[in-house]
Amino acid sequence: MSQRTSEMLVEKVQKGLPLEVARDSTILEIGLKIGALLAQRSLPDILTSFGLEESLAPKIFNLAATKSMQHLAEAFMVVVGGGGAAGIPTPSCLRRHLPEGRDPTDEEMEEAIAACRREAQAKV
Repeated sequence: MSQRTSEMLVEKVQKGLPLEVARDSTILEIGLKIGALLAQRSLPDILTSFGLEESLAPKIFNLAATKSMQHLAEAFMVVVGGGGAAGIPTPSCLRRHLPEGRDPTDEEMEEAIAACRREAQAKV
């Protein structure tokens, strides 16, 4: 997950959104931005510009029903939303690594995201 994506997620959580809503909102926001850029640039280039791994492009292409902008954006949301090493961590993983009973700091959110990515990478 890119720093830009991480910052979006952290900002939404710190605004008081529940983890599920913050995560879904982040995925949707980036998916819509990527969908809008697909008419002008290649998917690997767009992913790189968002700080995401270019290796996600083949997974997205394989999942999309067609190469239309809408289908690619929808496939992006599924691939990145899967919580894998390159995606946005699942709320259940984040909860395991965040403090209970209070809002997390920026550093705690970043550490939780990194821990979830390490867990996902270990499963691969």
